[in-house]
Amino acid sequence: MEDWIDLGSGYRYHKFGWHPDRTIPANAERYKDVPDVEWLGIIISCPHNEHGGGVFFSIAPKVDALFSGPTWNVESWEPLTISPSILMSECGCHGFIRQGRWVGA
Repeated sequence: MEDWIDLGSGYRYHKFGWHPDRTIPANAERYKDVPDVEWLGIIISCPHNEHGGGVFFSIAPKVDALFSGPTWNVESWEPLTISPSILMSECGCHGFIRQGRWVGA
């Protein structure tokens, strides 16, 4: 399991990537022009929902085309700052990640 990074106030995250299994011929063909991505988004855990929700980052257009739904802009990788705010539909928590910290909205 990924290491969780503390955001403060009971919030934390871990990153996830995208690496299709290219040993499967259909995947090798379908994703031949799409690069693997080490950090595609994050899974967020909050005080009310241990498994929280996740967000996808706006990155390479070819990768974005594989996913539907909203994406978040990375303003800084270290410390992590993304926009816009995050509203977790599972529990209603709403806030921003600014300079590696959770800031309630």
